[in-house]
Amino acid sequence: YLGLLGLNKIMPQNPRGVAENRDLILVCLDDPDVTIRMRALDLIMSMVTEKNLESIIQRLTDHLYGTDGSYRDHVLEQIIKVCSKEDYEFVRDFAWYVQLLTNMTQLQSMSRRNAELISEQMIDVTLRVPEVRKFTAQQM
Repeated sequence: YLGLLGLNKIMPQNPRGVAENRDLILVCLDDPDVTIRMRALDLIMSMVTEKNLESIIQRLTDHLYGTDGSYRDHVLEQIIKVCSKEDYEFVRDFAWYVQLLTNMTQLQSMSRRNAELISEQMIDVTLRVPEVRKFTAQQM
């Protein structure tokens, strides 16, 4: 826990140094202590770039299936938040994002808030990105 707090403090000054520990931080997502998982998630979200978005999100979505309750809702919300950040600045492939959103709808016992977020994202992407409209319709 203290190590994650320390990494969080040095992240603004040395993001590359923190990013070198990405695999170790990802392992912390499986810790039984929810406070450690939350700190690890915060760090991971601050490490996302256009280059690593899909690999980090894949790891987080795999992680979603082993979690439940408010923690899973928080992870799901963070995934959507980072993907939609600054008008989708990190998303290169909108078909990938639509597929991700579609897959998230299959999660059991999702909060109403996250269901609404997914719905809003599907509508927003479909309206903004004409190239993905047909694919989105096929996914429905």
